[in-house]
Amino acid sequence: MDEMGFVARKLFDDKLELFASQQYLSRLKEPITTQNLISQRWVLINGLSNGEVTMEKGTEKIRFVPTSYIETNSPAYAKELIVSGQGIGLLINNITRDCVETGNIVKLLPGWSARDISCYLLYPSRQNLAKRMQVFINFLMSTRES
Repeated sequence: MDEMGFVARKLFDDKLELFASQQYLSRLKEPITTQNLISQRWVLINGLSNGEVTMEKGTEKIRFVPTSYIETNSPAYAKELIVSGQGIGLLINNITRDCVETGNIVKLLPGWSARDISCYLLYPSRQNLAKRMQVFINFLMSTRES
C-alpha cells in the first residue's frame, strides 16, 4: 500500500461466528444443528460470503448455499437484521459483544466458525494529513489496545 501512497494499520483480528436472536429461535420447531443450517433463513454479508456459507470445527467442515437469505453489504445492517429476528448469520465477535451481553442475540453452534477476519485502517500517507484525521487515527489505534 505504501507505494500507492496509503498506510494500512491492523486494528484487530476476529472470527466470523454464527448468531441468532431469541425471537428467531423461538419460532423454530427444532434447535439449529449443522444438519438443518441450509434450511434456515440467513442474513449474508455480500463480499464475505458470495452466497455460500463455509464453517469449520476442528477437522470437520460444512459448505452450502442457503435456500433462503437476505443479503447486505453492511455488517452493521446485518447485525440489526439478525437482532430483529430476520434470520441467522455470520458476524464478527467485535460487533456482537454488546448484543450478546444484553441477550439480544446468542452465539449458535459453539466451536464452529467461518473464516478469520482482519480489520485494517486504510488512509492516505501521513504527509499533509489533516489534524482532525490524525486525532481520529490515534483514537482508533489506542482503542485496539484496550
